[in-house]
Amino acid sequence: MSGVLQIIERMIQATGAKNMAQMLESMGFSDSAGSAWKRRKKIPDGSIAKVAELTGVSFSWLKTGDGEMRPSGAASDTNESELVRACDIEWSAGHPSTEPLKLTQQEAMMVEFMRELDPQDRADVMDTLRELWLLQRSKQNPQE
Repeated sequence: MSGVLQIIERMIQATGAKNMAQMLESMGFSDSAGSAWKRRKKIPDGSIAKVAELTGVSFSWLKTGDGEMRPSGAASDTNESELVRACDIEWSAGHPSTEPLKLTQQEAMMVEFMRELDPQDRADVMDTLRELWLLQRSKQNPQE
């Protein structure tokens, strides 16, 4: 895999920005995101996917530098299928399916955002999601 600095350079190129600060702003990232990526020596796949989705460039090209920047054909389909392949995860134990869970690009980004939250914020978000899910379920199945 390419280094963080090379990925950032490709992100800048993909967005047409003049520098990292301009790229971060145009993509809706915080001012400190670039520093955090450099410090951790890793850019989350969700962040790379966001740039791929918003610019129409290849997720794989952004992440590795391999292949074409903008593949011919439907770029968004290519980007999503690349990300979904990158984000196949196993179901939790006890799930009846033996197939890996395939995430959409939006779902993969949500998982990445959750991973970046501190533990208390993550727990708060999960509690809220659980409440919303139960509320929605009770509306769909009022007899339960």
